[in-house]
Amino acid sequence: MGDHPILAHTLNAFEACSFIDKIILVTRECDILDCKAVCDDYGITKIKTIVTGGSTRQESVRNGLAALPEHTVLAAIHDAARCLVSPDEIASAVVAAHEFGAAALGTPCKDSLKAVDADGNVVSSVARERVWQAQTPQVFYAKDIISAHQYAQNSGFDATDDCAVAENYGLKIKIVPGSYANIKITTPEDLLFAQGYLTGEG
Repeated sequence: MGDHPILAHTLNAFEACSFIDKIILVTRECDILDCKAVCDDYGITKIKTIVTGGSTRQESVRNGLAALPEHTVLAAIHDAARCLVSPDEIASAVVAAHEFGAAALGTPCKDSLKAVDADGNVVSSVARERVWQAQTPQVFYAKDIISAHQYAQNSGFDATDDCAVAENYGLKIKIVPGSYANIKITTPEDLLFAQGYLTGEG
């Protein structure tokens, strides 16, 4: 994206955030050398280690958590594909997690929401005033999120993000206002959208 790999944009944001001490990068084994090259090329000094991920996002997060330094207080879990997150947004999530126990960036939902049945028929409207779209980073006390992931693994609970893993364990998470620019790049259209934000044309 632009002149830099997407991963470089993401790592630079965490490198620039004073609340981040160490970075653990989780990736496929075949991509470890390429990720190491990005860290070297873009001067990412906070990288502690690069570890191999698992067959699911949840397993990959567990592998990353297992590599945390001893006595880690807070763990911020982030999708590398969210490359437009800012150092200030990261800091806001960390500060809120320290105060409330757990926090995640998010944005208020702008669309009208409908609940549908199995046939795709609308059965009710959902009040969007209380619905937020979850983003990352999602920040937790390290001991809590490690326990939550262990609990999920033992009970066979699968989730799409770490807030759901934490909720399943009984933790409360504070939503911190993020930015609509903090999208997760998954399609070519997302990439064009992110490039527009990067160049000021979004």
